[in-house]
Amino acid sequence: MMITDQYKKYLQTLNNNKKFPQQNFWYDDIKKFISDEPLPSSLIDYGCSRGALIEKIKTDFPSIQVVDGYDPGVAKFEQKPVGQYDMLVSTDVIEHIEPEFLDTTLSYIESLYKKTAWIIIACYPAKKFLPDGRNAHLIVESSDWWLNKIKLTMPNSIIESKQVIILNPDRDIRSKVHGGVSIPIGKAVELRLVLRKSNG
Repeated sequence: MMITDQYKKYLQTLNNNKKFPQQNFWYDDIKKFISDEPLPSSLIDYGCSRGALIEKIKTDFPSIQVVDGYDPGVAKFEQKPVGQYDMLVSTDVIEHIEPEFLDTTLSYIESLYKKTAWIIIACYPAKKFLPDGRNAHLIVESSDWWLNKIKLTMPNSIIESKQVIILNPDRDIRSKVHGGVSIPIGKAVELRLVLRKSNG
């Protein structure tokens, strides 16, 4: 198990109410990443929400034979994938993992791809909160912390490139807490990684 039943229900409720956005702000970068690599025969979007990114990839890269997704909060994609894919993408997902399952999940993610992975991790609190009061980003750590964690839990993956990006550097993001009070939560720092299997 890599998710508690209660948390899975929270995710299902949020997705059913369409509170998680379907637009993917990183699609141009993902498209470039796919185009710059040898074209994969298979790809998985880990944490795919309702599948908008999958549909875009299928449209723009019709020669990719298999484009799958996994998301425990969406009935259509809740079945855990088995086997391996040439390429994996995961955007704004890993920070949502329950902390007690993080190591296991990162190891599992590594097992899913054979060649390359493109991952984005948010290093700041989310604007949304879960019904139990927790911030939607269950793990908020620095980019260095995440890099060390990935090196430890994904030993067969080489960090080929990394970017630490400050989103909207001129202003802090704000988050609404219970009661509708909005509080500043600092700069939005995003870690972008390209991983390559060391045996790939």
